[in-house]
Amino acid sequence: SLTRSSQAAVELRLEERPPVSLSGEALSDFHVVIPGPLDGPTLSALRVANAIATTTDGKSAHFALAGIAAVRERLRTCVDANAPGPAAP
Repeated sequence: SLTRSSQAAVELRLEERPPVSLSGEALSDFHVVIPGPLDGPTLSALRVANAIATTTDGKSAHFALAGIAAVRERLRTCVDANAPGPAAP
């Protein structure tokens, strides 16, 4: 189980891509919230990934992603709706 912390370092690996270092909050023994937004390359990789691996607090987890086309579409809609627009003049 994870140690609860407001500053949890998370290493995220999507497929065989190089890991991405993120910072989040460990809310429970198994749940880490990573506030957005994610950078463009990570978000693009997440949209097509078939596997996700994470390491937090020295503990690793691996998830196979199968049958998630509807979730990916909802993610795309959410990102498109909430992405920051161009800066106001």
